[in-house]
Amino acid sequence: MSFRKMLVLALLLLISSFFLAQKSKSLPEPKIRALLPANPLAEYPDLALAEDGTLAIVYQQMDEPQEIIVLRMYRDGVWVDSLVLDRADIVYRPRLTVSPEGMLWVSWARKNQNAIEVVVLPVNEGRPGQMEVVSTGSARNWRQAMACDAKGRLWLAWERMIADTSQIMFSVRESERWSRPQAVFSAPHRQMRPALAVGANGETWCAWDGYLGEYNYDIFLRRLDQASQTWNLTNSATLEQCPALSVDAQNRLWLAWHSNADASGKPDIPRWLELRHWDGKKLFAPTAAMPDKDLAAQTEMQSWEFPTLATTREGAIWLFGRPSQEFSVQVFLGDQWSGRGNFALPGWGGRGDFVRALAATDGMIWTIRRDVGALELCGFEALPQKPAAPQLQPATERTIPAVPALAAPREKWKPETAALNFMNALPNETLAFGDLHQHSNLSDGMGTADDCYTRSRDFYQWDFAALTDHEWFVHNRLLPSEWEYLKTITASFNAPQDFITLPAYEWTAARWPNGAGHKNVYFRDESYAIFSLADSNANTTAKLFARLKAEGAIAFPHHIGWTGVDWQKHDPVAQPNVEIISVHGAFEYMGNEPITHRGGTPGMFMQNGLAQGLRFGVLGASDGHGLIWHHGIGRKRDPWMQGLAGVWLKGKLTRASLFEALQARRVYATSGVRILLNFSADNHAMGSEYTTNTPPTLSARVAGTGKIRYVYLLRDNQIIHQHGGDFGVGDMVRFELIDEQAGPGTHWYYVRVVQDDGEMAWSSPIWVTME
Repeated sequence: MSFRKMLVLALLLLISSFFLAQKSKSLPEPKIRALLPANPLAEYPDLALAEDGTLAIVYQQMDEPQEIIVLRMYRDGVWVDSLVLDRADIVYRPRLTVSPEGMLWVSWARKNQNAIEVVVLPVNEGRPGQMEVVSTGSARNWRQAMACDAKGRLWLAWERMIADTSQIMFSVRESERWSRPQAVFSAPHRQMRPALAVGANGETWCAWDGYLGEYNYDIFLRRLDQASQTWNLTNSATLEQCPALSVDAQNRLWLAWHSNADASGKPDIPRWLELRHWDGKKLFAPTAAMPDKDLAAQTEMQSWEFPTLATTREGAIWLFGRPSQEFSVQVFLGDQWSGRGNFALPGWGGRGDFVRALAATDGMIWTIRRDVGALELCGFEALPQKPAAPQLQPATERTIPAVPALAAPREKWKPETAALNFMNALPNETLAFGDLHQHSNLSDGMGTADDCYTRSRDFYQWDFAALTDHEWFVHNRLLPSEWEYLKTITASFNAPQDFITLPAYEWTAARWPNGAGHKNVYFRDESYAIFSLADSNANTTAKLFARLKAEGAIAFPHHIGWTGVDWQKHDPVAQPNVEIISVHGAFEYMGNEPITHRGGTPGMFMQNGLAQGLRFGVLGASDGHGLIWHHGIGRKRDPWMQGLAGVWLKGKLTRASLFEALQARRVYATSGVRILLNFSADNHAMGSEYTTNTPPTLSARVAGTGKIRYVYLLRDNQIIHQHGGDFGVGDMVRFELIDEQAGPGTHWYYVRVVQDDGEMAWSSPIWVTME
């Protein structure tokens, strides 16, 4: 072959490779976008396709003071017909399917006295039939999945929660009767988030995730239409959650889930979707690597979770999911992947979790989702590439038969005996650490609600935690049903003397001076409704505080130097503490060092509030949203390790003792590590206020997590004593100082700690009135 021919051939191969690469990177994009004309407080949509091509959409919506289930139709590009199927104090997460005869079936959860029941309703030619109650007993039955097989049998699977247990139940409707509900897998560990799929020959598959302890969620699978083995598909030490199922035209079963495994298979913070095929005995993974997978992204768009699958007749597998602040889709074409297309509405805000999707017989892929302030229907055309036969390889997961085991017991962190003794605490005092400010997918964060508590308890080994999702923020409101779900999850993790949870939410007003800033609200138990910013009786700080005091609840403002705080409305009973350190930085004073802060609003820092004569304790919390480096704002990669509260309890660890300590301000802030700190004045604990006619004796004891560089004692925001210097003072420090210079009047004292590694701690102040 001549050199010229070789050159031409090489050029042709190069061009072919280029176009093949471009072809494999085709981005799926919506051809049709239609906002559903619904209340912006509509949530949890689902869709089904009628025989005549009409799309049926079901969703729940706030309709003060109750919630409603609404069915809408989309035909020939126009929204038509609207039908309210139910109205109750609580309705939750409707699902929709269609039978071979064209009957629409709608299911949802609804509150009936003390129980939450799963109900099903047939809709035939726009006329609702009789509502049927499927679940039994006084449990919380919800978060159901539904599917109809070729024989017309209707399958239903759901979570059944009682106290701290959760099982997946199922029932089948055949010959107009529901079978007795039974457990899919009888096991004592927590089981959640069922998914269903039916095959061409009546096969009915159910997948769910189960919590096995040590921050390990696995994916489980069982066939329901016959006696069969239950499989633990993933059997790993990582987090695998939220399975999705679909059966393709060749009757192959496909699964997807999200996982926090990094490239080496170890648990990490970012999550990504995984796609697998199950042949009845083994899992298989696509041979082609998924492009665009980025576990190191530090932007607002990170991770990819909450999968949904749709398979076409031609063999394309559409994979939908939610990154932070986005919705994305990627298509597996058998021998290659498409690029990942993004189709969310613009802006930061509270989005839904799952995209619901179906493949129509004409090749269109239809989806419905809750986006920022709206429900949007999208129609995707098939990609130009023709799918090939799936090229698969054995998956890396070690699938095993499932064992009905208890979740592994957790290890509980304990301070070193020498360090704890060094604190010189009273015999009835207990030091506890926890994170009282976290977010999940229910507002603008990542991960599930239970993920917050398993992570806090079993991975970080905190003693207490709270999930504080925004209740009204960026066109998203926490609905009564969502609050009921959050309270149930929170109560299920509360275990006196082991791990304490508090029902909580974030009351999110506008930034100062246009609003009061952001405050987290905490309750003693689950008996309370939300005091919403959207309600006229809680839409100002004064109204909120009045309700908090009437109910014995409390609130803490946070990232005060960034979004501000209305100091002039401060109430030491309703607002006993201020969060001064988080993923957004440290807000002791403007220009804080060595930890800096986000923003910088003059007059909005801890020292400014104290200088106005206000009385409050201080604490730290992560304000984590699940984003590494908090999209470039945080000072650490781990968003959950950027703020922490240390609390001195009287007695053992309980909700009552934790709440009492928070109200009494026996609390201090750290930058996310367990620095031990005890500070007193004349034997009065931090947070105290008292009167004396002699110079106060100030005592501080600190046991660091590393070498301590400085311990400062401040009076009236001024340093009056510095312990340490350029060479540090070791990892344990104590000093006692009689303040002979304190004149008449009221003074406040607090301690600031700085370690060599930049970690910090701050005590709550003590107010001393000198006579």
